[in-house]
Amino acid sequence: MKISPVLITSFRNCGNKYFSRTYCQKNPYTKKQFDNLNFGYNFALKTPNGIPCAYCGRVTFAKSDAWRLMSLKGRNLVNELESFASQNKNAFNQQSLEALSLFEKIVLDNPDKSGKEILPIAYIRSRNRMLVKQSDVYSQVGNLAQALESSELMNYINSVKAQDIVLNPNISTNELYDFLQNKLHIQFRKEVLLRVMQIAAKEANNESVDTWFKIMTAINKLPSSKNDADAYLVKYISKAIRKDPKMGNKYISVKDDAAVLFYYQLLYPFVSSAEHVVPHSVKGESNFTNYLVTHTWCNNKRMATDFCCYVKKNPQILNNILTNLNFIKNTKGSSVRLSRFDTDKYLQEIKQRLHALLVNSSDVPEISRFLDKLSRL
Repeated sequence: MKISPVLITSFRNCGNKYFSRTYCQKNPYTKKQFDNLNFGYNFALKTPNGIPCAYCGRVTFAKSDAWRLMSLKGRNLVNELESFASQNKNAFNQQSLEALSLFEKIVLDNPDKSGKEILPIAYIRSRNRMLVKQSDVYSQVGNLAQALESSELMNYINSVKAQDIVLNPNISTNELYDFLQNKLHIQFRKEVLLRVMQIAAKEANNESVDTWFKIMTAINKLPSSKNDADAYLVKYISKAIRKDPKMGNKYISVKDDAAVLFYYQLLYPFVSSAEHVVPHSVKGESNFTNYLVTHTWCNNKRMATDFCCYVKKNPQILNNILTNLNFIKNTKGSSVRLSRFDTDKYLQEIKQRLHALLVNSSDVPEISRFLDKLSRL
């Protein structure tokens, strides 16, 4: 069974050529299944500004927020970033939090540059610092290779160092795009590690094993997005400017501006997501009758915990769910995005699902009050 050309056209009209091209054409979808995907597209990223997370109650980050950040400058941009990030700093890992702080400093150092214009500047500044760190590592390895008289390793390290050319600090986004698209010959950190390991496997012997251990210890210090804030910015600005479809959520369109993709990644924990009420891992349906809009971080935090058990441990989320559903109910008439979706049907069916999951625990006062308010929503 082939997917309907009308369905493909409809999904492409949503502005997501990448997803329709690589996914929809490989999978036959009925109209109902398309509507379920549409929920993810319209709610998970394209929601109106200000939709509250169904779990923590704080504002989620929608694609429209990313577009707004592109035009902000200096302190205004930093304040907007912090308005999301300050919701929960624990939602970031150490490197992404340090990268956010580093990026904010670069923004404040260039107050006349917009959120879009700052990207190549941030890339160059972070890349230059990263190159210094890499150069120190390569020098250590080169000295050790010379002591071992390993011509293969010395030649390889020299070739890797030669690829780290210094870019013009005033490079434009288009020029940076051309550079990033044409640097396929450059070997990345994991490739360097693998190549040095291959050389070590050939040349290490009982007399040289300690030196090779020092070489591997040194080469492992090469900056990466998991251990260095500059490398984090370099990686994700590069992926955004190259419009890498593996950047993250499949609903991001390759037609989006690079800055949209970057800010989406920078504030990823607070991006709105379609949370499965009944977890997908226990055969919960992937359709809008089983979705609540939450932060990505809140979504991941719950994992596969049974919904009723999760509510009993965190009864405060019940009021947040009501606030979330009320927002959807009250916003549908003023939002073009929500008007394209059968919001009434969604509210009716998600209410039925929540009631079915919690009714057997209605002896719990918080759940009893929630079910009463839910019935009157």
